[in-house]
Amino acid sequence: MEIQLIYGPNNSGKSKYAEEVAVSTGYKLIYLATMVPQNEENLQRIEKHRIQRRDKGFQTIEAGWNIDKIQTDPETVILLEDASNLVANGIFMHGADAPAALEAILHLAKRCKMLIVVSIGGLCAEGYDAETASYIGQLNWLNEKLEEVADKVVEMSVDAEGNPEKRIMKLAKQPETQRAAYFRNEKCEYFPCHQDADPENHNCLFCYCPLYTLGDKCGGAFRYTKSGRKDCSNCTLPHRRENYEYVMEKCEEIGKLMKK
Repeated sequence: MEIQLIYGPNNSGKSKYAEEVAVSTGYKLIYLATMVPQNEENLQRIEKHRIQRRDKGFQTIEAGWNIDKIQTDPETVILLEDASNLVANGIFMHGADAPAALEAILHLAKRCKMLIVVSIGGLCAEGYDAETASYIGQLNWLNEKLEEVADKVVEMSVDAEGNPEKRIMKLAKQPETQRAAYFRNEKCEYFPCHQDADPENHNCLFCYCPLYTLGDKCGGAFRYTKSGRKDCSNCTLPHRRENYEYVMEKCEEIGKLMKK
């Protein structure tokens, strides 16, 4: 069982990215559509997603609620699109709540190879009526719980030019058998080389960070000095044990830059 959570605001590219992740696995695919259309805008969004996933090999199953009862098997990858609609359906149509939605999601995850959950993130309840604010609160609670149990969490956003960006927020720790993914040199005179580093899980493999060349696209906690130089002294991203896969994924972007 594996759970991946992909969240972000509307039109941030999270659905397209989720489809790419699902297709890349090579397994049988189910697209679990949870939206129950209420207006023309909903119907247009559904059609947009149908066109987007056309010819990608998905079997579409529509289920606004009771998703844990759909037919699946241990060799299937399920893309749940999306958790925000699922919670809304539960609250406004079935008298249920976010904990019930979480229970259904976790039960479904146990019955498939991988469950990819798409959700809207970053909503704030301030300024909304009580009913809507309650819904937003429950959705945010669900997202937090899914982050806790997910093996991988990706946050999608949009840059200043309107292009989708992804940031990996969490990756499952590498098995101890993957020795090449972790190295700690306690004899180094600079160990640990960052003030806030965790000595017990400090990874020295990327001593000189390969992501430096990506500038502001690296995903780390850097700052620019007055002279315009990139200061990474407060960033421990490449040295955190769980971020090995994140760095390796980013290296693919470096490869693309080198080809230009």
